[in-house]
Amino acid sequence: MSQLSEGITLGQLAEHKTLQSLWIAVHGYVYDLTTFSSDHPGGIEALESCAGIDGTESYDYAGHSDSNMEKMQQYRVGRLAERTVLSITSPQHRISLISNSEPLRSRTLDMHFGWA
Repeated sequence: MSQLSEGITLGQLAEHKTLQSLWIAVHGYVYDLTTFSSDHPGGIEALESCAGIDGTESYDYAGHSDSNMEKMQQYRVGRLAERTVLSITSPQHRISLISNSEPLRSRTLDMHFGWA
């Protein structure tokens, strides 16, 4: 079964969260960075902290270049399955909105609803 032709669910992605099988989603695509992890210039810990999840925010925060993204394409195993998620992620009313009808973009919105 070719993962490239099918959407990879968050559940499938979560199955690859170890150093022996390290997959990370970035901008709607999933990358198998298992063989690359020991060569990552930012250290293996940076990849390990995003293993099995959507690491888009961490990837962008690290300031990777377009060249870095081009090099990552050799590790691409597929695209995240289409989804839209809205979840309250903290008691301070922080809401994360994630959608990948286009390449995944995430936004964190601080919203105050006047909740006690």
